[in-house]
Amino acid sequence: MMVRVVLAAALVALAGWSFQPVFADGHVFLLLAIAIPAAVAAVWGCAAVAFGPRVSGVAGTVAGFGAVLGAVAAVTRPGADVLTGFSRLVTGVLPADPDAPQVAAVSVLIGLAALVAARCALRPGTPLLPLLPAVVCLVVGLGFGAAVAPLPRWYVPAFVLCAVATILAGVPRRAVSAIAVAVIGTIVAGGAGFAATGWSTGPAASLQDLADVQVRPRQHVNPMDQYLALRDGKVPLTITGTGSHEVDRVTMVTLTEFARDGWSAAPDYRRAGTKLPAPVVPGAVASLDLRVETPDTVGWLPRPGRPATISVPGMGFDAATGDLAVPAGTATPSTYRVTGVEPSIDAGQLRGDTPAPADGPLAVPLPSEVLEFADRAIAGQRSEVDKFAALQGVFVDSLFRYDASKKPKLAGDGLYQVKELLKSYRGTSEQYASAFALLCRHLGWDARVVLGFEPKWTGGRFHIDGSTVFAWVEVRFLRLGWVPVDPSPTHLVSADDPASQQEQERPKGSFVPVPAPVQQVPPEPGSHAVDATPPPSSPAGMLLLLPVVALLVMLAPFPLRALRRRHDRTKGSPRRRVARAWRHTVDVLRLTGCAVDHTSTTGQVVACVAAAQPLADLVDRALYAPEALGDDDAAFAWTCADSLRATALAGVSWWRRARFALDPRPLLPVRLPEDYRPGQLAVVVRAPRY
Repeated sequence: MMVRVVLAAALVALAGWSFQPVFADGHVFLLLAIAIPAAVAAVWGCAAVAFGPRVSGVAGTVAGFGAVLGAVAAVTRPGADVLTGFSRLVTGVLPADPDAPQVAAVSVLIGLAALVAARCALRPGTPLLPLLPAVVCLVVGLGFGAAVAPLPRWYVPAFVLCAVATILAGVPRRAVSAIAVAVIGTIVAGGAGFAATGWSTGPAASLQDLADVQVRPRQHVNPMDQYLALRDGKVPLTITGTGSHEVDRVTMVTLTEFARDGWSAAPDYRRAGTKLPAPVVPGAVASLDLRVETPDTVGWLPRPGRPATISVPGMGFDAATGDLAVPAGTATPSTYRVTGVEPSIDAGQLRGDTPAPADGPLAVPLPSEVLEFADRAIAGQRSEVDKFAALQGVFVDSLFRYDASKKPKLAGDGLYQVKELLKSYRGTSEQYASAFALLCRHLGWDARVVLGFEPKWTGGRFHIDGSTVFAWVEVRFLRLGWVPVDPSPTHLVSADDPASQQEQERPKGSFVPVPAPVQQVPPEPGSHAVDATPPPSSPAGMLLLLPVVALLVMLAPFPLRALRRRHDRTKGSPRRRVARAWRHTVDVLRLTGCAVDHTSTTGQVVACVAAAQPLADLVDRALYAPEALGDDDAAFAWTCADSLRATALAGVSWWRRARFALDPRPLLPVRLPEDYRPGQLAVVVRAPRY
């Protein structure tokens, strides 16, 4: 019993390790917070086995509860924030910092679950009950951590082995071998089929999706509406700092939704720690130390690329865009350090990828002049990447100009400004980014507008103000993810200095180079064309049939034996039908544990089962009597066989009935003699034992 208690508590502790992906680091701290309360629960369970009701009673259980909570408090020391740990896990960004309140919440769950598991292990005759607390902990842990990172490869085999050991420790010794073979065989067969077929799963669900706990940003004004105000200096903004190396752009906010009046953000901010979810696409790491000189006008924290760490915890983080927002009621930090990853993508990689489809069509219908511009831009291109390259090439062509005037002719990023841009071929990065992203959405690609800055570097230090505000576009590709694209032309034009507009060019940042589109492409084959080379067969598709075939083979004896029984009942002479009824009866009687087989005499069978006497008398008549048997005799024989079968099956477990129904060995051919001489009813092939 003590072994079972210890195994149950150990299984709960192992289930607690499913929380490991939830925390960014501090795994030793988490291990202690899981193992020590579980060990305390195991000690309490062993004491209950040794001392009986004095420990397992109400008072002893309350004492064990207090001991577990004391162990949690001693290990984690959560302080006054002990009750906020679980809410921080639900509302925060994962992986979270291993702060005491969050770790204490996990430790309390594991400790109490281990105590319940030990209490369940004390109940005899319930081999599966101690697994329930561990399964609950595992589900909760995976509910938080599965969407963050996968568990180690050793985890699943270790959990399964510990669970099997816990089950076997609670069953009678005579049933251990059968249960072990059944459980391990099921696990091995399922694991082999899963590995062989290469099944894939969708994105993991998260318990955080059940709670709508978005962080409200401090600034509610659409930042795109402040583009000109920032550029003209009407909204003061000054940020200085240093960096690990020079970066030519920093991101402030990402805009994903479009309406007739322009782009807007649709974020899902959650409170973040200092470590953020790892970027999906590798790239160059950049670290910036920033000083915010005008904190009242900064509602989003500028960052390079996809942020990975930030020195100030508690900021709002949108996992879909990587934006960092200052929460409402929180002051903008005067200084902070942020590390980000900028994608390193060349033209060759872009050429080998394809723009990813958008989630749905545009909700705003586009004017005819915008649609005609899109058709002209991609005319003659067949592949999606060539269409994308052609569209970007039209915007950066010498026909378009970048308006560097202090008071540009166009202001805004709505549908009207896009139409005017395509007519006048003159605009700011605000209009170019809006138009390019809008046309990408029209062509079915996932695109969004990004508003940020182009820092001015001097001797290792950078300066950001309103004049450096800049907008660009990010387009999602199937393999490369979100790729930054600059659709603004380099040729400048300024109403303030018309004479110099032909000589100036805007410096272009290090955006992803877009390959030139292929102008001449062969026509795509029609729907009636036939490929001369057949597609190769998929090994995974063939392997997918293996578990289906195995299942059909295992279930095949059930219908085949039913057909065989119907054939033996209705086909052949009355003598043969009587003999077959006896053979089926002997098969069923052996299921009940009778020591009989097809070599046994009728007297030996009747000695084991007295109810078989009428059928045995009829079999003796069929073997030895000179008179012929009729159809009524055969029908009576099968009536007796059916009665004996029903009685036998009613007295055995469902497991033995299933084994009997699916056993293929009774289907093997049996050599019956042509003439029923004395002693020749015995079958040459012995039937299987159950």
